[in-house]
Amino acid sequence: MSPRSGRAVSRAGGEDYRDKLLALPAFLRDDAALASATDVANAFAMTGFFLDRHAFAPRGLVMPEVRAHFVSAIARAFAAAEGRSA
Repeated sequence: MSPRSGRAVSRAGGEDYRDKLLALPAFLRDDAALASATDVANAFAMTGFFLDRHAFAPRGLVMPEVRAHFVSAIARAFAAAEGRSA
């Protein structure tokens, strides 16, 4: 996903900008895809980027610390669930 426009970019079209793009999680592209820990982390990174850019930073605010705690808790839950299924 392009951080500049906020739009999805095709794999081929974004190849030259790969290092600058935000990862679009599989479960946001495909209704049948299950969310992995990596996908969830990418989703929170993507939404965090746009929340900061368009909601918090323009008002001189920082991302609430509670969001980081929530994201960490979700990551731990996914890691624990993936560890049990292995």
